[in-house]
Amino acid sequence: RAEGGGVPGGCFSRATLSVKAGQGHRRRTADRLTMIRLKMAIGRELDERGLTKPVEIGAALGLPPAEAAKLLTRHQWRKDDVEQLEAAAARLGLLEDDGCHSSFTPCRVRISNP
Repeated sequence: RAEGGGVPGGCFSRATLSVKAGQGHRRRTADRLTMIRLKMAIGRELDERGLTKPVEIGAALGLPPAEAAKLLTRHQWRKDDVEQLEAAAARLGLLEDDGCHSSFTPCRVRISNP
């Protein structure tokens, strides 16, 4: 096999590129779902604690107020968002310490009766 993907000249074949693109898409989809879950859990915890002002939210998350607000409200995926949200959730006590930060695992589940 040639270097760089298996075809002469170091180029990737169309099949290889398609697989790599699919893997990237699946990763972004998983990250997007994790972000939604983390944002919902963090928002619920902040509400339960009665923290509504940007300064209070920033202090609870360990971030400057403007950065905390952007992190919780932005819709566009950014590379480090999952890690930042996991750190914020851990700071609030929402994550189990299982030694692996690759997935969101809520340490407590709340069921509200309507």
